Amino acid sequence: MSASASPTLASWVVLGAAGALAAVVLGEPALAALGAPFAVAAAAGIALAREPRVRVRASVTPERMLEGDEAVITYDVRADGGAEWLDLRAVLPPGLVAEPGAAARVLRIAPGDHRLVDVPVRAARWGGQLAGGARVRATGAVGAVWFTGAAPGEAAVRVLPGIARLRTLVSPARTQAAVGPRRSNERGDGLELADVRPWVPGDHARRMHWRATARRGEPYVAERHPERAADVLIFVDTFADIPSPPAREGALTLAIRAAAGLAEAHLRVRDRVGVVTFGGVLHWLAPRGGVTHALRIADALASSEVFMSYVAHDVAVVPPAILPSRALVLAITPLLDERGARGLIDLCARGHDVAVIEIDAPALLGGARDPVTRLWLLRRAAMRARLAELGATTATWDGARPLETVLEEVTVSRRASRLAAHG
Repeated sequence: MSASASPTLASWVVLGAAGALAAVVLGEPALAALGAPFAVAAAAGIALAREPRVRVRASVTPERMLEGDEAVITYDVRADGGAEWLDLRAVLPPGLVAEPGAAARVLRIAPGDHRLVDVPVRAARWGGQLAGGARVRATGAVGAVWFTGAAPGEAAVRVLPGIARLRTLVSPARTQAAVGPRRSNERGDGLELADVRPWVPGDHARRMHWRATARRGEPYVAERHPERAADVLIFVDTFADIPSPPAREGALTLAIRAAAGLAEAHLRVRDRVGVVTFGGVLHWLAPRGGVTHALRIADALASSEVFMSYVAHDVAVVPPAILPSRALVLAITPLLDERGARGLIDLCARGHDVAVIEIDAPALLGGARDPVTRLWLLRRAAMRARLAELGATTATWDGARPLETVLEEVTVSRRASRLAAHG
């Protein structure tokens, strides 16, 4: 901690010096006696000052919460030398806010004792935060010297993005070979009837369709749709962000909200979900299911940031286990950086089932129409056309309308594309 003179000490020194100066200038020794007590008090205050040796540690409860939830930062304040007056001011990260006046406390701590100070906060924005930072100012009984210091924030807290519960989901074009909750378009052993056909040698007796057999007078068997598992990969483009007006959220925030909602919805129907944040720093989670994996996904999305990088990433750097060949890839991107678009084009060229939710960047920019913006819009249109040529379905989301309407557009477009392909 650093020591500095308090206003009290400064006033004592000024009064003592003023008395001595007046005695010299006016030639009246008695005037020096008026300032002597203040000079003695200043000297005594400096001599008696002892560093309080304050230590501050903090913890947050709970460590994981949703946007809008409340938490409590508990400061454990210790003063080995004691402090007659200690001012503790909490330093909060941008994502946490406290009520006015709640982040400052004044304490009195005996030597070797400690006090617990609770500061209630509210999560204002998603993301990983380091809470527990504080500025401390302490002094002794005389109050002549102030000791000031700062404690860094070391208590990790994750604010998970608030999500809307989705009921409309994009169905994968292909399912995996493992048994799961989704109806497969293929034929095999299952529950849902697909077709009835005449018996051929090799058909198992348990597949006999007795009603059709009795009606036709010859053996018929039932073809059914098997229940298969689906792998869903959520591809989040974190190459760049768009600073939005105060009334609207930025592109990265919209992408994280959409990714969190999609992950929760697909995990709820027992799909296996994986996440790839494709940007300056590459992170991924292999497709899995379960509550524990849902927490991993939430933590990974809450830690997503835009890192400045000029590295030309390629999806080839993603391990093959993260990109199953029959997985549905839900890409969320503002199409701001060509590297993200090239990654999606590469996925389409490799034969993956890709659906793109495009963050409406022009709407976030306020509809600017300068020459640079027009050129950029033309490049976005070219990227979108290239993705459509490779079979990807694209829908635009501006964050104002519900995400479910965008998913319905994707579903309708994918259905129309399949009908056209089989037409």
